[in-house]
Amino acid sequence: IYRKYDHAEKLYRAALALDPTNTFVVENYHLFTDQRYPGGEYISLGPPFSAVRRSKVVEEQLDWAEWTKMIDHGCPKKGMEIFWFNRFTKDTSFQEPNWTLVWETRMKRSKCISGKVSNWVEYWDDRTQTSFFFDGYTKIYTCVRPK
Repeated sequence: IYRKYDHAEKLYRAALALDPTNTFVVENYHLFTDQRYPGGEYISLGPPFSAVRRSKVVEEQLDWAEWTKMIDHGCPKKGMEIFWFNRFTKDTSFQEPNWTLVWETRMKRSKCISGKVSNWVEYWDDRTQTSFFFDGYTKIYTCVRPK
């Protein structure tokens, strides 16, 4: 499966579910997942999705919306234990998300719920079930109600 590594991982996991004793599948799956990290043959933007299941949340912030910082204590590559995870898209990334793009995307999908009383306008994001505020003059976004 050319460059569709998430799909390939799903196929490997399906094969393992059918026959977890097949040493060829087990060995190939481990080789494949080890090679998904930077410097590997099947490099991707983040760790394989199987890493998400064994990982723990390191940090969450209201302003990060759907993104959380995770740690994978079972990571086979030193220095690659920390990664970002989007709980809606299931994307993983070793790089911190582009927050400008994240906020712009949220704004496009959200509804304005308050009139402009000051520079701040309140929006409702159905996807995250949270509101946020945007100052059109300073171009600042926040999830904390401005004073």
